Amino acid sequence: MMRADLVADDQTEVYVRGHRLWVRCPRTIRGKLEVRGLGIVSVKPHAACPLVLVVDLKPDTRTERLPEPGDLTVNLLDHRLARISLDPLRPSAPSVLRAAFQHLT
Repeated sequence: MMRADLVADDQTEVYVRGHRLWVRCPRTIRGKLEVRGLGIVSVKPHAACPLVLVVDLKPDTRTERLPEPGDLTVNLLDHRLARISLDPLRPSAPSVLRAAFQHLT
């Protein structure tokens, strides 16, 4: 079963280590999470992790059924990464994300 953990929220540091891109939460906000309606709460910080999929969250947009091949990748810090566009408000969003992660990475 696939597992997902929040590494960073409002700000994310992206850096190169070895031949891969990695992400981590900036030190200034590490271990803190803004929860709407609750405020800033303390959370267990997660370590850096490799970046393997870029997800463009685009509410209320029509996602192409068959996107152009060039739309499925993005170049970041001279690294080519898999990319998808996703409406996070659609009920199918978690399933689409899971499928994309398994298929594109």
